[in-house]
Amino acid sequence: MPHEAAGETAALAASGDGWDLRLPDGCVRHALTPPHARDLLYRRIHTIESAEQAPFVSLHAATLRLDGHRLVLVGDRGSGKTTLAAALVFDGFALEGDEAIYLTPAGAIARPRSMRIKQAGLRLLPQLAPYLDRLPYYLDWLDRKIFAFDPRAAGLAWRIDRGPIHHLVLIEPNHGGRSVVSPLAESAAVAALLPHATFGDGGGGRSLGAIAAVARGAHLHRLALGDLPNAIRHLRRIGADAK
Repeated sequence: MPHEAAGETAALAASGDGWDLRLPDGCVRHALTPPHARDLLYRRIHTIESAEQAPFVSLHAATLRLDGHRLVLVGDRGSGKTTLAAALVFDGFALEGDEAIYLTPAGAIARPRSMRIKQAGLRLLPQLAPYLDRLPYYLDWLDRKIFAFDPRAAGLAWRIDRGPIHHLVLIEPNHGGRSVVSPLAESAAVAALLPHATFGDGGGGRSLGAIAAVARGAHLHRLALGDLPNAIRHLRRIGADAK
């Protein structure tokens, strides 16, 4: 099972009680299962991508565009970020990524990766039902399906550009409640973003400066994420606002 990334090739082969993953630098990593090998390969690709973007700061975030404005959603795992991003895609937003965004001196750019939709989130995304039998998936450690959704499978565009962040939205879960948007202060935004950041080359000072620059340059919002219809309505409104 070869995989090519950035001109390099990795190969996976059965070996003994598991699998050997031969990486482009000649290193061989032993994996107990194919999912374990997949994770090892994924980390290698992430390392290559990170090196190409250096110096960088990476934010765990979803990135979308509406009317030419870039909207970045930041939230903890389990906050509903990816489910919301998928719902926005079906409501006319253009996806850039749902995993991470690199903050580089030349501008912000999303990490290229298809969306990962958890099986539990499908009840909130009936729009995905017609495409499920065509979507690849893998099983997590509890044997729950996680689907890989490329918007192009639903006839939607997927394009990644480098540029400024116009709106940054910090998601706080309000499961079972109503979605409400409120302003977010710059100092609060910087403090909230730091736990979601991975620092690359350049040191802590430069990395903190990149986070602060995002907070200064974007409209900042806090979203108490409850029901999807109100969340979409709020984000559509702020996403269309002129900077």
